[in-house]
Amino acid sequence: MGEKPYFTQERLEDCTDENDEFIKCPECGQESDTSRGVSMHYGYKHEGSIGYLFRCEECDRLKFGHGQKNTFCSKWCEIYSKVGTFKHFDEDYLRRKVVEEGLRAVDIAEELDVQKGTIHKWVRKYEIGNEYSCPSCEKSFASKQGVSKHHQEKHGESIKGSTYTCKHCGDENWTPKGENNHKYPEYCDDDCWGASMSGEDNPNKSKERREKISRGLIQAYAEGRKKAGYRNPTEVEETGHTVDSTWEKEVDLLLHRSDIEYEYNGRSEYKRYEIDDFTHAPDFIIPIEDHDIIIEVKGGGVMYFQEDKMRKIGKELTSRNDTTYIVYGDVDLECDYHIEYGAEEELLDLVSGL
Repeated sequence: MGEKPYFTQERLEDCTDENDEFIKCPECGQESDTSRGVSMHYGYKHEGSIGYLFRCEECDRLKFGHGQKNTFCSKWCEIYSKVGTFKHFDEDYLRRKVVEEGLRAVDIAEELDVQKGTIHKWVRKYEIGNEYSCPSCEKSFASKQGVSKHHQEKHGESIKGSTYTCKHCGDENWTPKGENNHKYPEYCDDDCWGASMSGEDNPNKSKERREKISRGLIQAYAEGRKKAGYRNPTEVEETGHTVDSTWEKEVDLLLHRSDIEYEYNGRSEYKRYEIDDFTHAPDFIIPIEDHDIIIEVKGGGVMYFQEDKMRKIGKELTSRNDTTYIVYGDVDLECDYHIEYGAEEELLDLVSGL
């Protein structure tokens, strides 16, 4: 009959069942109820022998037997199947174990009965799964578990954590998560948090929400939980100003993007006004020849500890002929114009009209 014929793996798989028994002739496709029937057909019609087929236990390929029960398709597969022999430097094998199965080097080493350093050597050589880096020394690892274990052992602290998506920019970020940290952050940083507070979907533009915040601030000041003069310095990268609140940041960006010439007065002390026994530096000043348009950004909490002072400021600046005093916020102060927080377009139209 001669040597066993050659057929592609795809053809053999197509002609056999789940038990690796022939269901049709691999040469012409003639079907039969039994594997023996296919073998007899092949010997009669194609003058060959396909009487015995087996699947290699190592490479999983279908091969023709040689008159006895076969386990491996070649001597190489037989040697290769032995635990720890050659597999540790097989790139395909390591890549499958690390990338697809997510195993650590120590797991693979245990499976192959070799030292874990041996696995590390070949994983690094083939640059397999080096997408995880230690945040302290930038050493790369094939898995998150590897980074976590390394950091605990080498740097003395746990970095176990998870990823979260920033609500503003949509970037993926990593955050530690332990016994005392059960909630994910919502934003990448203060910039994304501040940016999220602008736009029509800003929850703080709800009047009920603002009133609730104001009541909370007043209560906090009364109980001493928040000190008078409390500020939250915020860098506005686009303008280069360091403002005192996210509300001021919104006005700063609004004026800057509308090409209105203005000065942020809160920290630069561009101009001060003498009022009784103190001086006052308004938040924003738009100089027009010998006249100043002043924009004061105020939330409800300020009225608890500065009410008398703010009323003196309002009375003085509205009585002057060289100033127009605009209050933007939630407080009821004496002023030339009062714009509710959230009505940026109204504020811009007013300033442009003046």
